[in-house]
Amino acid sequence: MLKNVGLKNEIESLGLSLLGHIDFVIIDPEGNLSLYNYKVTSESIDSWEKSKLEKYKHEMVFLKYMLSSKGFNFKNIYLNLIPIRLKYNEDFSDVDSIVVKPFPINLDVKYGKDALKNIDAEVSKIIPPKSAIEVPLDFGI
Repeated sequence: MLKNVGLKNEIESLGLSLLGHIDFVIIDPEGNLSLYNYKVTSESIDSWEKSKLEKYKHEMVFLKYMLSSKGFNFKNIYLNLIPIRLKYNEDFSDVDSIVVKPFPINLDVKYGKDALKNIDAEVSKIIPPKSAIEVPLDFGI
């Protein structure tokens, strides 16, 4: 498991640098990569899920392509969000409680691989993946 992975890609066609962050990266023995990002909200997790998930779906696909553009090739890359709700007191001066969703939201399961293909196609135009390079499972970033 890797923690706090920072990514940077130069997008020459746009003259931009793209920065990204992944909270946790887990590689299983079969060569699957799972990306996990925490997202903090003061909304209920159910209402957060409805209003924010589309935005984060795009963000996570960008992170996937940022890794791919560096030559990391994995059997599957799974995208996961872990929402954390902060409940504040009445005057918002202190946090009364913290609620973490017990299971991450797996975007590949929630939307299906086909639903993410449209975003994949758009992002790959901006950040083209390198040709397949096999990466050993014990790599370091």
